Amino acid sequence: MGLLSKSLAVMGGAALLFSSALWGSPPTPPLSMMRQDSPPKYFPVDAGTLGLCDQLYLRLQERLKDLGVESRIEAGFTPIKRILYQVEHEGDRIFCGAGRNAEREQRFIYSEIPLYEVSNVIAVHKDNPWNPKTLSDLANGSTLVALYGTSSARFLKTESGAEVYDRFHTPMEALSAVAHPDRDMAFYYHDLGINYLIRESGLPLRRVSTRFRTVPQWMIYGRQMDPRLIETVEQVLREMQDSGELDEMGRRFLD
Repeated sequence: MGLLSKSLAVMGGAALLFSSALWGSPPTPPLSMMRQDSPPKYFPVDAGTLGLCDQLYLRLQERLKDLGVESRIEAGFTPIKRILYQVEHEGDRIFCGAGRNAEREQRFIYSEIPLYEVSNVIAVHKDNPWNPKTLSDLANGSTLVALYGTSSARFLKTESGAEVYDRFHTPMEALSAVAHPDRDMAFYYHDLGINYLIRESGLPLRRVSTRFRTVPQWMIYGRQMDPRLIETVEQVLREMQDSGELDEMGRRFLD
């Protein structure tokens, strides 16, 4: 049994309630920490290892309990669009690892501090000598591929001047295409995912060292969430930042 599944087992699957002493009567519903199928940010509970946000959730859960706030970490994965819908419309959901844009800022409250940063990089076949140094260099080289409907693909199309084939739906689908030496492709994605997938897949790939864009990733809350609860979570996140815990967790996956 993995560490996360052990934590969930300890909770017994019960719906845990916030301390009535803190929140008054009737008790507030439990805080739910949502997870998506996106390694190494999250791993299945039986994987025997914890993702970046899995680790953050567990530490957050421990600190919140000390403050009288009980919570639960969702055992399964939820598609990202459903996560965003539920966080927006239900007052008891939070999500670790959200990007930020103008449209989302209208829908969500963002944490005061970023949880970690990711950088956009490219993966190429290991025998491909191409080493672009700037965004403009991307317009003159291997065929660029990206994931359908992602902010990375939109940014790449707008800022690089390159033609982008963004019809892939999963990172492994894109990397498998790039791994064919005769296709001369480069996959534009974030370093958190590419570092992990190149290492774990065994495909003949390498990551180009250039970081083309670096963006923070945040905790998001719904605008219907009790402001007192948001502030309690924010208090814990500030403590984790001041202690260096957030940086420590990020370095494990991004260095």
